[in-house]
Amino acid sequence: MNISSRKCESSHKDMISLQQLELAINRARAVSPSRGADAQLDPEVSLLAELYGQMIYYRLTTLALSALSKRELEAWRRWSLAPSQQTQTPPYPGNQA
Repeated sequence: MNISSRKCESSHKDMISLQQLELAINRARAVSPSRGADAQLDPEVSLLAELYGQMIYYRLTTLALSALSKRELEAWRRWSLAPSQQTQTPPYPGNQA
């Protein structure tokens, strides 16, 4: 589903701006930089970047949180927080040093 088919009404506090989304992407990239010869993005970074691209394509400056998929909303919530508010969950909890 793309953004153009996600119509909904929301208050200002239930919206994300393009700038906020960009900051979230940058936070995620700082923690999980691209890897490999093909510079593969982390799955959450890729998900947020796709959302960002759709907002640009449809010339949206804001988007209702209710228009996001469950995965998009989870990624948004994780990376929209300031670094001091984030919890860093290792991908493999059993392999902690």
